Amino acid sequence: MDLCAKSAFDYLNIGGKLSDSFIICSADARPRQCKSPSTALNDPAILSSANIDLDEIEIPQSAKGKLTIRDVDNPETFVAQSNFAGTTGTFNIDSAGAWT
Repeated sequence: MDLCAKSAFDYLNIGGKLSDSFIICSADARPRQCKSPSTALNDPAILSSANIDLDEIEIPQSAKGKLTIRDVDNPETFVAQSNFAGTTGTFNIDSAGAWT
């Protein structure tokens, strides 16, 4: 097992423990047991972005799209929010990443 593989243990939760052991032989051919304890870290999520340009006109406008997220440590979902007030309008997003 390659303990250095980047994604080999992504299934572990933050702080999860893993221990592995293996036998190596020294120059005089005597076997030695080595143990390798590891503690899981939190890999950052990768979130897509969106840039929307709207023309200035006298009627209300809206924009929509879909964001994506990739997170090897956690479920790939968004926290749904409705009518989050901003300075120029409201923002909504569902648990699948669709936003308006």
